[in-house]
Amino acid sequence: MRYGLSGLTVGSALLAMMGLRSLLNPTAFPLFIAAVTVTALYAGTGPAVLATVLSTGGGYLLFESAANPDDLIRLGLFVMTAVLIVWVAAARRRAEEERARMLTREQDARARAERTTALLRRVQSIVDVTLARLPLEEMLRELLERIRGVLGIDRAVVLLLDEEEDVLVARAATGCEGDVEENVRVPIGSGIAGRVAAERRPIGVADLDHEAIGAHPIEAGIRSLLNVPLLVGGRMIGVISVGSKSRRAFASTEIELLELAAERIAVSIDGARAYEAEQRARAAAEAANRAKDEFFAMLSHELRTPLGAVLSWAHLLRSGRLDAPGAARAVETIDRNARLQAQLINDLLDVSRITAGKLELDLRVVDAASVIEAALSAIRPAADAVGIVLDAALDHTLGPLHGDPDRLQQVMSNLLSNAVKFTPRGGRVEVRLTRVGSQAAIVVSDTGPGVPSDLLPHVFERFRQGEGPAARGRGGLGLGLTIVRHLVELHGGTVEAESPGELGGATFIVRLPLLPAGTAEEEAPQVERLIPPADGPPRADGLHVLLVDDDANTLDSLVALFEHYGARVTAVPSAAAALRALESLRPDVLVSDIAMPDEDGYQLIARVRELDRERGGAIPAIALTAFAADDDRVRALVAGYDVHLSKPVNPEEVVAFVTQLARRGRAAA
Repeated sequence: MRYGLSGLTVGSALLAMMGLRSLLNPTAFPLFIAAVTVTALYAGTGPAVLATVLSTGGGYLLFESAANPDDLIRLGLFVMTAVLIVWVAAARRRAEEERARMLTREQDARARAERTTALLRRVQSIVDVTLARLPLEEMLRELLERIRGVLGIDRAVVLLLDEEEDVLVARAATGCEGDVEENVRVPIGSGIAGRVAAERRPIGVADLDHEAIGAHPIEAGIRSLLNVPLLVGGRMIGVISVGSKSRRAFASTEIELLELAAERIAVSIDGARAYEAEQRARAAAEAANRAKDEFFAMLSHELRTPLGAVLSWAHLLRSGRLDAPGAARAVETIDRNARLQAQLINDLLDVSRITAGKLELDLRVVDAASVIEAALSAIRPAADAVGIVLDAALDHTLGPLHGDPDRLQQVMSNLLSNAVKFTPRGGRVEVRLTRVGSQAAIVVSDTGPGVPSDLLPHVFERFRQGEGPAARGRGGLGLGLTIVRHLVELHGGTVEAESPGELGGATFIVRLPLLPAGTAEEEAPQVERLIPPADGPPRADGLHVLLVDDDANTLDSLVALFEHYGARVTAVPSAAAALRALESLRPDVLVSDIAMPDEDGYQLIARVRELDRERGGAIPAIALTAFAADDDRVRALVAGYDVHLSKPVNPEEVVAFVTQLARRGRAAA
């Protein structure tokens, strides 16, 4: 077609020149130049070159005779002019084509920019909700509603990664809220969402009928899915899944839109999680501060209350205006309140050891029934005083268990005292010991007001008590059951609380592992333990006790105590004075404080043990100190003391230990 134009234009020019031969100079080529120009402009370079060749031949034919040199020169000039025209026309065509291409690229770029702007507007319309400080669940629901509206899909779900179980868990949904209500869980690598999480790339499925996936999208009537991972800094935190009930191939722009939205949503989810974690931490810190303030207020109350009673009765005793029954009542009240304070301090120390992981057990073969009976004997006077019946049903054929008898008795004492404290006058506390499989089951139940259902899951937590007068009116710091739980768990057992609610009583069940049959006989011989007799200490007549304490009040009270039981006492205020006394005296027992100026109790016992037996180097020794931690007990025994007793201590217990140690020392001599 284009080459036909060259023939047409040249032929037309040739005919015109032949028709006007009489009027035109046959050696002039204006019409041929016009033909070449038209062809070059409208047909292109190839046809223009052909027109130049044809015009050259046509011009040669028009010569009347053999061409002379001038004609050939004019013909050559024509060819040069035609070639120049062809070149100029080709350059112009190339410039126009380049301009057209540039215009096309500009239009394409403008179209892409417009599409990108529209895409960003659509993305922004989805994610601008993330700028608000909304709770995570509310933010996710709003995001999904916007995605659903922008993409025109039927359902949308956000599944977040549970890192502990390595599964995706549906956290929010629109169009299929049942997925959230049923707490759908998708293992990583399973189904479309699981594959997206594992491969960390978007996956679109136009027809689920031809894909092997989990059952819940099929049941929801979803046919097409597009899942995109939620990534933050290369870390996968979840998947966004959108779907349609009809067959649909998601366009690349829609995939790109969801990917862009997912990037911002992932950052927002991560930020919302961090914000919620910060809020929870702040709430926990505020709760801890409140609990601390409440605890110190409660501790102050629990310390001041018995101190007030002690000071009041001490003032009345000092006045000399009490008769014999009044004086006896004063002494009983002072003794009871002092013991309450001692128990309070011991509980605080135990909780401190538990928190620090330093509470240790002195394990040995233990008869569970004997431990329970000892605890019952200790609590029975308090129960009788308020008319509470203690009923025990103990199976003595269970066999032994491996435990710390003192700590197990502490468990039982805490449970029993708690039951007696919360049981009204005339009520009943029952203790049962039975075998359940390979465990000993100890059940303590009462007929008290019971435990409210909202408190029951927290009953073993520190400082937790009921809020009514039934709880607060009975005092205490709420530490006893915390200590019970940790001691039982240290023994490899469990403890649980049951209560039907208020006015239904409470039941505490302790389960401890029993030793296999025959194990008790194979146990290594146990270290001898000094146990004060239940009926009080024996007389100390004839015993000589060396007391060492830098506190004058403590020294005076111990002197009076031992002299009351018939002992002869030498009391000194320092380690140096004690060593001087040993140069001339041979006491039967050394009772020393630890924290003393100049030389402490550890240095004293070290120097005593360096002495010869004849000079008192083997004297039985008791460390009587306010340093009550397990580490302090171990350090005292390693230093050379035979017994470690922590202040405040039961006076009769001190006398009992002294008499037993003295007799053991005399027997060894």
